[in-house]
Amino acid sequence: MNKAPSDFPRQNSFSALSGAQPKLSVVKVDGRYYLEQPDEDEIYQRYDVCADLVEQLISYCKRKKQSTHSWEALLNAVALSLSQKPWGLTVEENAWIMKKLQAHFISGSSE
Repeated sequence: MNKAPSDFPRQNSFSALSGAQPKLSVVKVDGRYYLEQPDEDEIYQRYDVCADLVEQLISYCKRKKQSTHSWEALLNAVALSLSQKPWGLTVEENAWIMKKLQAHFISGSSE
């Protein structure tokens, strides 16, 4: 079984429940209720999507980088754009992606 790295965000549940009253997402198994939590395979699938997106964004940033703009400015624009995409990523996953991009470009491995 593949396992996501320890720095990849893990959430208790990926469900959303509508309505004004507070709700708790549970599943019923053999007459008992359990908190719905993703297993390692589900977490790894989300990690795989995010890691692939990091690789795509590295290539994108290299193409878009202009000598008159800093890496920080470009990554700020990417972060804003990423937060507005309807891709179903969590805030924590977006932050993980941006952390990986910053480590790649700002830590000196981008040149």
